[in-house]
Amino acid sequence: MRNFFFFMMVLLLAAGPLFSQADLLNARVERLEIKNSNQFLTVSFKVSGTFTREIKEKIHSGIETAFEHVIKIYKKNPILPMGRVLLEHAIVTTVKYDTLTKLYTLQKKVNGQSFDTATTDRLEEVEEWMTEISDFKVGSIDPIKGKKNYFLKVRTSIAPNFLLFFIPYDYSASKEKELRF
Repeated sequence: MRNFFFFMMVLLLAAGPLFSQADLLNARVERLEIKNSNQFLTVSFKVSGTFTREIKEKIHSGIETAFEHVIKIYKKNPILPMGRVLLEHAIVTTVKYDTLTKLYTLQKKVNGQSFDTATTDRLEEVEEWMTEISDFKVGSIDPIKGKKNYFLKVRTSIAPNFLLFFIPYDYSASKEKELRF
């Protein structure tokens, strides 16, 4: 009986952070648009449901907060569940709030390389910076022209946290579309 109470106490402690961030479970990728120019494939999308009260509190406390957007083009394979990845890009958007100057410092990295930086005093701009990717050049379309079973997948990981202070977990949203050219 003691073991049961101990187990229930640990379960309640573990579930607390999950319930407090239940809003993040509503995160979703919207407006996924794939454009095909003659040379390149570009992607635009927005992730909604991510700027919850908890995320805003984390940002305003001065803790650097990051969202990771991974864009993959892959060929589905009936044998392998993951398929064969043709190309992959990781876009990391970060924000750090300076509590003295009341300014947000924003940064975008693509595949680990600094891509863009900005500073603002408006939370609306921060949300747009963190959750919207516009006309990102994914790559050449030549290798997949006229072929079937190729998909583009966007997956956003949102604000990693720790369960019981040492078990990492994150929330994510994803969406995929078949590529037809």
